[in-house]
Amino acid sequence: MTDEQSPASYPKISSKHHMKIHWKQFFKSPDDTLVKDITLVEKGSLVGRIGIMLLQCGTGAWRVRDSMNTIARALKITCSADIGLVTISYTCFDVDNKSYSQTLSLPTTEVNMNKLNEMEEFVRKFETENDYWTIGAVHHKLNQIERHTQNYPLIISALSAGLA
Repeated sequence: MTDEQSPASYPKISSKHHMKIHWKQFFKSPDDTLVKDITLVEKGSLVGRIGIMLLQCGTGAWRVRDSMNTIARALKITCSADIGLVTISYTCFDVDNKSYSQTLSLPTTEVNMNKLNEMEEFVRKFETENDYWTIGAVHHKLNQIERHTQNYPLIISALSAGLA
C-alpha cells in the first residue's frame, strides 16, 4: 500500500446522521483554475453548493432556482432542478451532451437574511465577473458566507417569525 492509498490519506467521512459535504473534494482542478475552465462535475457541484446554501437560508424554491440558473448560465451549462423544503435534486448539462446529477438535503433550515443577502450579492457578482474568478477564490468566498452567523439568537428569531 502506498502513501497515496493509506487510510491516513483517505478523505474524512462524516459520522453524523446528516453527513457534511466536503465540497473541496468534488474539485480536482487547481485553485488557480478560472471557473470558466473547470469540469462539468465541478461546475455542477458549484451550482448545487450555491443552491443548497440559499435553501439553508430559508428562502423559497423560486429564488433558489433563479440563482442556480444564473450561475449555470454564467458557466455555460443548463440546469434542471427540483427543489423541496430541505432537498434539491438537479442535473446540469453541457454543450457536449454530458450531464451531471446530484441530490442534496439539509438536516435543518433557518432564516438568515444576512447570509441570504450575501449569497444574492455573490450570485449577482458571479454573473458579471466570473470570467476572472478562480475556483479557489470562489470556495474561499462561499466558505466565508457559510460561517456567517445570525445577528439574533434563535429564540428571538423564532418569536419574530411567530409574530409575523
